[in-house]
Formats: sequence, C-alpha cells, structure tokens
Amino acid sequence: MPTRISTLSVMVGSPACNLRCPFCISKQTYKVGQSIPTGVHLDRIAYLADKFLRVSEGLPYAILTGKGEPTLAPEEHIADIIRTLTDLNGTGKGLIVELQTNGSKLDRNKLECWKASGLNTLALSCVSHIDEVNSQIMSERNVRWNLGDIASTARGIGFLVRLTATMTQGGIENPDSLLAFLVFAKETGAQQITLREMGKPRDHTLQGSNDVADWIDAHFVDPKMAIETICAAGAAEKDSLPWARRFSYLGMSVVITDTMSPPKDGMVRSGIIQPDGHLYGSWDDPADILT
Repeated sequence: MPTRISTLSVMVGSPACNLRCPFCISKQTYKVGQSIPTGVHLDRIAYLADKFLRVSEGLPYAILTGKGEPTLAPEEHIADIIRTLTDLNGTGKGLIVELQTNGSKLDRNKLECWKASGLNTLALSCVSHIDEVNSQIMSERNVRWNLGDIASTARGIGFLVRLTATMTQGGIENPDSLLAFLVFAKETGAQQITLREMGKPRDHTLQGSNDVADWIDAHFVDPKMAIETICAAGAAEKDSLPWARRFSYLGMSVVITDTMSPPKDGMVRSGIIQPDGHLYGSWDDPADILT
C-alpha cells in the first residue's frame, strides 16, 4: 500500500462535457460504485483532505477535476468545495487548490468568486494557442475559444495560470508549433506549462476504446520532440518528477508528462476522491482503492 501521495484530486460535477475531444479516455476509465446523487458531501471531502495532509509529498495541492467539464457544475458548489479544502474544519489549515478546466465556460464573475473562495491555480486545457484549432479538434467547431483573454484575465485577478496542452497532430505537432505556443504562453502571462502525451485506454473491452486508440495512433506526437526542441532552444532542465521532466524556459516552468501514472516507489501521483466518496490511488484500476 502506497504511503505518500503527491496531490489530491476531487471529482467535481457529472461526466457531462461540452467538448468532444477525440483523444479523451474519461469514458474508458473504470466506473466506481454507486455515485452519490448530490455529490460527495463537503464533510467527507474535508475528512479525506485532512488525511491527505498527513501523507502528502511536498506542497499539499488539491486539484478540482472530473470525467466531464468541472465548470458545468454550479458556481457556488465549486466555491463551497474550494472553501472546504482551503480551510479544513475552520482550522485555518488547508490545501493549495487548482481548478482544471477547458476554460470555455469561464467569465470574470466566476473567476473572481472562486478567487475570493481561495482558488490558487487555474489550469486551462488546450491543444494549441490558436483558438480555431482548439475549437476544431476539441469540439468539432461547436465551441468557441478565447484562450489568450481567459489566461490574461485570470492573471490580472491574481491566479497562478497553467496552460495544459495535449500534444497532437494538427495542434502542437512539431518544433515550430511548440515554440509558437510557448511564446504565446509567455505573452499571456502564464507561469506554468504542461505538455501531455496522449494516453490510450488500457481496457480495450470498454465501448469506444478502440476508436480512441485508433485516433491516438493516427495523431500521436512523441514527447521526445518537445524535449529536444526546448533543449535546443536553451531551456534549462530542473529537478524532475517521477512521472515528468521539468524545464525552465522563458521564465516559465515547462513540464512534459504522460497522462496517467500508476503508483511508483510507494508514492501515488494523485489520490482521487471519486463520486462514490472513496479515495483511490489511480484512475483506471478499482483495486487501487485506499479508503
């Protein structure tokens, strides 16, 4: 049984999403037991977060995420979770909270509300710095993007901003598109960049798994391209993580990682509070239930 956990992930909202990312494997990860219809109770989240603090590795980060788009959940519900995590049981002790989102449902009012509730980091998912490319690949042109405006607005409000880009053909696919993306990130004020390798579903018996795997095979971008490109551009490598390599480039932290990592050397990358109210040590193996 792993004894250290790097981050705590809290599933927010339902599996509903306003996008249609062809590389998304959320529907091919396992489904836990019966979900709690009203969401995991705040007291249960606080209880598990308190236990996480005792075994956390490094700074105690909590990530609000989901199998769908978290910001489809009510604004005040998200604010309640943020307040619960940042001030556990009114003790003044808490976690550093990050929200992972595609950003298409954000506006200044929501961001200011969540900032006042204690949200520290906004992580914006994308495949490119070009709005039209994000719209085409991630939503079949059904959702409009304004990545630069959202990132700049978030920085102005005081968030730490991370751009989390999945590398794929048609988006960040070669040295030129990668370097253009990084320059864009710098200009919008992003402090952190995550470049993610697409990961295939591991259970090919689940509906849709083969279609997702085939799309990934046809559009795969080797992360070695990103590493070689930024090193050639003068990036300095920093201390790396068990599941990622980290660099300093243009004054930003650039991390190149895979999509999901099993526990390594007794450390879980993310403890996940699933909709059934239990804590798991991985996204795709129900045997990794922790409590």
